[in-house]
Amino acid sequence: MKIFAQPSFVRAFSVALAAFGLMFGVPASSGISFAVDPVTATLIPPVRNATISLTNLSTEPLRLQVSVQAWTQSENGTMQLAPTSGVIVFPQLFTLLPSTAQRLRAAVIVPVSTNEQTFRIVVADLPAFGEAVQAPRGRTNITVRTRFLVPLYVEPAVRTRAGRFENATMHDGKLTFALINTGTVHLEGLALPVQLRDANGATVFSTDAGRWNVLAGGRRIFTLETGKNKCAAGRNLALSPGGGMLSAQTLSISECT
Repeated sequence: MKIFAQPSFVRAFSVALAAFGLMFGVPASSGISFAVDPVTATLIPPVRNATISLTNLSTEPLRLQVSVQAWTQSENGTMQLAPTSGVIVFPQLFTLLPSTAQRLRAAVIVPVSTNEQTFRIVVADLPAFGEAVQAPRGRTNITVRTRFLVPLYVEPAVRTRAGRFENATMHDGKLTFALINTGTVHLEGLALPVQLRDANGATVFSTDAGRWNVLAGGRRIFTLETGKNKCAAGRNLALSPGGGMLSAQTLSISECT
């Protein structure tokens, strides 16, 4: 079966909750720990089904609710989710006993598109039935609810990976450039090293724009703080996207104010 997945990921919150309580003097209810495997699923036609395993790593029963949302992005990379009927997931509501696992099955029912279709499988924990946690007198109890979003990529019939950087400008101490995904599947990387160079090729500013993801047909605008004194010296922008999905590219700074 052609389904590709990243390794499993353990979602553990007990340590974070304990630290929160120590920092602010607020008792937090017992943390929820569960494993999700895989954390990313990619379906290649003709495969239309994905299986995801959830394992309860805590010592308490865990109530979970599962749904699917259509996933798009804004130009600044913000995730945008919306209800969808394009994917059916089962079961949607269940209780997971300690040290047990539950398999989720997601079925894609929309036709294959010319571009990769993207969804998020949303796994959220719910309060236990009759849950009531008492805090000591004069203190407040905090219960942290968790939500995990599993990316689901449904690839098109023809898969092409391509993109380009463009429109490098500098205004008021900020460097801006765009990444255009001209292919039919998403582009992503763990790092995006950036170097601003002068007319002689010497680096006057460098940073890493961090992890990035641009969905098929999408446009991502990056804005980085450089300081106003870099505008006069900066002439070219060298970009070296990690992950091997795109080649390094150098842009001329088209505007500098």
